[in-house]
Amino acid sequence: MRAAETLGATFALTMAWGLLCACAFAPHPPPPPPADGQVGAVAASAANTLPAPSPPAPAAPAEAPRDRRSCALGPECARLGLCEASDDGRRCVAEPRACAGSDACRDEARCFAEGEVCVAHPEDRCPVAAPACALHGRCELVRGGCRPARREHCTKAQDCRFAGLCGEREGACVAERPSDCERSEACRTRADCTPRGGACALTSEADCAKSWLCTMDAQCTFRDGACLATSEEACRKSYACSQGGQCYLEAGRCVCKTTPEGFCQDPP
Repeated sequence: MRAAETLGATFALTMAWGLLCACAFAPHPPPPPPADGQVGAVAASAANTLPAPSPPAPAAPAEAPRDRRSCALGPECARLGLCEASDDGRRCVAEPRACAGSDACRDEARCFAEGEVCVAHPEDRCPVAAPACALHGRCELVRGGCRPARREHCTKAQDCRFAGLCGEREGACVAERPSDCERSEACRTRADCTPRGGACALTSEADCAKSWLCTMDAQCTFRDGACLATSEEACRKSYACSQGGQCYLEAGRCVCKTTPEGFCQDPP
């Protein structure tokens, strides 16, 4: 009797343990789908978390095609002789008659159309009697045009004497040495006596002192990029006063004050 009771109790415990394990490891049912309003809210929330799309880049403006009229009216026509449109309409090219009348012909003897540009004819060899040689030192054929090729071309040109452009650099006459500027007309008349950026320039009171502005007109003080007269006493002692009656100081210059008859007043 005891054995039967023990066997029944064991079977009951086994069944209870099996049911408990089955409940613990059974899969959970999926959650119910959200209502229509909830679906919209979820979608809106997801959209707000995403970065806004970048606007498309604006398209580059198409380059206007070139025609004979637009080339003839362009700045490169008179300057370089590029007065005709190319076959593909993308650029302006040389036209024979335009080359002969261009600035490039006058200044560099580039008077002949070759390909798409105006060039100097090799047989002409940039004659030394041409104005471009005498004025600007453009006396040798270089890269299809007449240009200075060495210092001697520039030192013999008028640009050296008048503007101090006596050195050659990359096919152009430039101011390189202080002595070139100091000997120039630009130094004597305007106090442009110091090389700067390839040209002679007024940079200091020392430049003023080398010029006629100081020695004749009493404008010896360098201020705000100019030579100025600063005292009436200096004006009265100047050549401008003794010879021209400019004995009175006004706005940095020695000036003439006229009498009712139209003559310069004598100094006080």
